[in-house]
Amino acid sequence: MISTGIITESECKEIEKKYRSTLEEGKSVAHNLATKPNEKVWFDWTKYWNATMNQDWRNFQDTSFNQHDFQKLGKEILDLPDNFSLQKPVKKLIDDRLKMNNGEMPVNWGFGRQWRCNVIV
Repeated sequence: MISTGIITESECKEIEKKYRSTLEEGKSVAHNLATKPNEKVWFDWTKYWNATMNQDWRNFQDTSFNQHDFQKLGKEILDLPDNFSLQKPVKKLIDDRLKMNNGEMPVNWGFGRQWRCNVIV
C-alpha cells in the first residue's frame, strides 16, 4: 500500500502502533460487521452454563498431561489388529507416529494435532 501511494509510511506505522496497543489492552481487533443479530439462528446456551465457565478466559489453566499416560494412550490408539493391513504410506505414517510416541523420533505437526485430540477425548 505504501509503494502504490495508498498510505504513507508514517500512516502505516500509526496503524501498526494502534493495532498493537489494542491487542495489548486485551481488546478485540476483529470488528463485528453485523448491524443487528439474526434472531433465527439464536440459541440459548444458559442451560449449558455452569460456575466454572464464568471465568476470565485469560486466567492460567493447567493443560499438562502425564507423559506416561500420554505414551500409554498413544500405544492403545495405534494398536491395530494383527489381520489389519495398511497401505504402504499409511503404515509408514503409523510406524512414525509410534516412534514419535516412544520418543525415538522428533514430533511433527500431524502427531501433535492427533494427540491433542486424543488427550481431549
